[in-house]
Amino acid sequence: MDADFNLRYNFEQHLENSNEDPPENDLEILESLFAEEMTLEEVTEELKERRHSLSTLKATKWGVKTFQAIGLLSVSYAQKWCKHGGYTNVAYMKKVTLSSYHNKSSYPGSNAVNGKLNDVTVSDWEVSPWLRIDLGKNFKILKIEVFARGGDVAGRLHDVEFTVWSCPNRLHSCGRYIGPAKTGERIVVFCPKNTVGEFVQLQIVEGEKNEISPMEVRVWGKPTTKE
Repeated sequence: MDADFNLRYNFEQHLENSNEDPPENDLEILESLFAEEMTLEEVTEELKERRHSLSTLKATKWGVKTFQAIGLLSVSYAQKWCKHGGYTNVAYMKKVTLSSYHNKSSYPGSNAVNGKLNDVTVSDWEVSPWLRIDLGKNFKILKIEVFARGGDVAGRLHDVEFTVWSCPNRLHSCGRYIGPAKTGERIVVFCPKNTVGEFVQLQIVEGEKNEISPMEVRVWGKPTTKE
């Protein structure tokens, strides 16, 4: 068997053993994921997320997927250490700046990157509020996750533009979430291949009176090869 057939055969055998349906993809996707030194289990999970993106395409722009998180508050604080094919949450405990603050002492920017899903950061009401994470150095970015608030205020998260950039002026758009968010919703944005940046920004770009108030933001990245 040639290399391509081996790759497909091994992957389909893994799916069969794990009772998963074969993914709608091609060898290019598989090869790109395995090139990141991901395990078969990690590749399976990544492809499941990509398939989910297609199923929600009508409600979102390309590159964004959403789904209802089950048992949101039971997510372990230790998940900040979880690795996805060599990628880790590089936003954990990094510097966060908001365009404005509703109450900085009660809802500081640090609440968005502390690994907890029982607190929030909240901007003041304005037209286009934003939240910016300073990663401290350049990272190769795979995806950005945002956890929406619970209750009636979840819907305040909508029309969010996700950007990654580094100095000087190297800007990457990772996508836009339309929303509005539902209670306990997890939003995942996959960045274009080879996206590298030091800063990650979320900004609401539609509406006249908005606040940005996520429970948690996770940025999955890894050091660039130049380091």
